Amino acid sequence: MAAAFRDLCIDARDHQALADWWCSAMGYVRKDAAQPDPDDDWTRPVDWPVPIVDPAGHGTLIWVVPVPEEKVVKNRVHWDVVGSVEELLAQGATLVRGNDRPADGADTDPTTGAIEWDVLADPEGNEFCVFTPSPDASSVQPLLPTDPWHRAGCTLGEAGLVDSGVLEMRPGCECCDVDLPPSSTDAWICSFECTWCTACATDVLHGRCRNCGGDLTLRPTRAPEKLAAAPAGTTRVHAPDCR
Repeated sequence: MAAAFRDLCIDARDHQALADWWCSAMGYVRKDAAQPDPDDDWTRPVDWPVPIVDPAGHGTLIWVVPVPEEKVVKNRVHWDVVGSVEELLAQGATLVRGNDRPADGADTDPTTGAIEWDVLADPEGNEFCVFTPSPDASSVQPLLPTDPWHRAGCTLGEAGLVDSGVLEMRPGCECCDVDLPPSSTDAWICSFECTWCTACATDVLHGRCRNCGGDLTLRPTRAPEKLAAAPAGTTRVHAPDCR
């Protein structure tokens, strides 16, 4: 494989405003606020690209990049979200094309060019598709990456993490040594359970374990009531040369 997906970039004339819009639309937050460096009082210059992240650690890192020109033609790349068209329109999106779902609930016929989703545009005109949440969905998950590296909530068998037994649940990131307790939603692991935080897994390792070269996936959490029978590991592994 020649490359692995890293993040998504959006161009914008007013990148600060568009970053705030997507944060509001998808429940994202600015990465600098979500993952501050306790030893660094540096502030991102206002004319630099703005990174935004899913605070739960499930969604893709997005960069909102300032550009001098306005959008002119349809984007050749777009992203899909699961959500409410009405709420997105109320927040400032515009409808580009409505869905062609029959009123009687029948399936659409793709051979006729019909679509089951709605096409919207953000305040800068960037197109995105909106899919209706499934009826049994407990909550809207706005952005659901499907590449193996970003699959959240999968079982251990699906992720190919273990053959038997339970995860060790190592206590910290091997790169920056930040704490990663068993309840953390910020821990990423490879098939050998080398453990990394979200910032190191994405920004430093780019989704690849530095030890084995394998894909990284979000580590599942362990319920507190299960810790007595299956306690989390206590041995820390730290590689200071990682950064």
